[in-house]
Amino acid sequence: MLRFLTLGMVCLTIASAAALYASTFRTRAIAHDLAKAERHLATLQRDVETLRAERAYLSRPERIAPLARDLGLRPADGAQFREIQRAEPETTANNGRGDLAWRP
Repeated sequence: MLRFLTLGMVCLTIASAAALYASTFRTRAIAHDLAKAERHLATLQRDVETLRAERAYLSRPERIAPLARDLGLRPADGAQFREIQRAEPETTANNGRGDLAWRP
């Protein structure tokens, strides 16, 4: 009986060691994937900062004004603005489905 108990404990110890090794291996793989994702995130954050800086540089008025003049553009004046009436929905009786027709 003592031999079976000893054999059982040895098997249990070996199984526990195998499970511990597998768990450690999975943990290291997950840690590696996490580190890779964090590096990718840092790269993307640097890219976003670069794009924001480029947008700020390219949208400067002193840069855009000469380009607009070269294209013949000028600032908007009051004659270019019009008042827009609010459109109200109206159901049309002739379509039979009750669809909405928009009329200014």
